[in-house]
Amino acid sequence: MSEVLHSRAEFHHGAGLKVEVSTNGPQGGDAGHGGWLEITLTNLTMMDMGDESGYRDRLVIKAGGDFEMALLASGLEWAGRELRRLTDTSVVAPE
Repeated sequence: MSEVLHSRAEFHHGAGLKVEVSTNGPQGGDAGHGGWLEITLTNLTMMDMGDESGYRDRLVIKAGGDFEMALLASGLEWAGRELRRLTDTSVVAPE
């Protein structure tokens, strides 16, 4: 079994959000080879977030497979850039 890599950051700007990323890294193929990732968003204070079933204090995104990890990373990078472009929001650095 591969080592699990974990990183986290907290962001505060009126509300608080903790973002955690865990993965065992690329394992040489699709999810059947055992590679996985998990991204967790946790509401620390007054963060309105949710999914199609309502507001939540914690959201988890999971994916398996090497290409899926790369695709999710690329998609999230794009989403962050587009959100800043569309809303002209400033960058809040992690603490």
